[in-house]
Amino acid sequence: LPPSQDDTPRLRAAAEATKQRLYITLEGDWSTMTRDAVQRRLMGVLDSLSTSHPDLDARLILPSKGAWVAEQISELEAVLSSPAESGALDTMFRQRKSMGLHALDNVHMDAPCPPSLKVVGWDAKQCQLLPQGSHGAVVLGGTFDRLHGGHKLLLAMSCLAANRRLLIGVSEGPLLADKTLGDVLLPFSQRRERLSHYLTSTRPGIEYEIVPIVDPFGPSIVDEGLDCIVVSKETEKGGASVNKRRAAKGMRELVVDVVDLVGAE
Repeated sequence: LPPSQDDTPRLRAAAEATKQRLYITLEGDWSTMTRDAVQRRLMGVLDSLSTSHPDLDARLILPSKGAWVAEQISELEAVLSSPAESGALDTMFRQRKSMGLHALDNVHMDAPCPPSLKVVGWDAKQCQLLPQGSHGAVVLGGTFDRLHGGHKLLLAMSCLAANRRLLIGVSEGPLLADKTLGDVLLPFSQRRERLSHYLTSTRPGIEYEIVPIVDPFGPSIVDEGLDCIVVSKETEKGGASVNKRRAAKGMRELVVDVVDLVGAE
């Protein structure tokens, strides 16, 4: 960290070898990372792939409760790696076998090993640590039609902030009236199904609740169990509006977590 161009050859080589879906893991100790450093790192990966392979279904595997997620993904067909990673992969292959999952092809790529999440030259006293699991219940909203880099970054930061429950309001009805090409958006049922599959495959272990919303506030002003609302820089005022409505109802305010999506499209 910060994001390195060393990522690009490896990511693009992996993307070239993938027909449908690419799962990406980032090595390192996430618990000591600063929030901004992790956000920049994730954005760098998403930007690199969205530029070279915009139609690829790329999924970032996030830290989760329990075993490494990659060991449990039943749909995996191959692992793209370098020879230097053979030791770690042998452990993964044994664990998959013990869980009754099929064997994976190990495809060696002619690309550098992945950079780790190790941070060089930062002062922990001056940086905000990544708030991984710092809020019991987190809420966010959006259209979430065809997931692009901005969606994925917003979802990743929301998943990392929640330790128990993530509530997602998906725009419907009147909220789509002013959307560009709103008439060709996928139906809510399809958006919910795709969103659910994406989330549970990248960070299992927390509860996901996906509901339709027909106004800008949705469940954020009625659910008393919420702790935090995640918004983009562009919708930051919406977080303040939510807290104003909650205060008027005698409800406690939510922590407003702002994610800068500049570049993540």
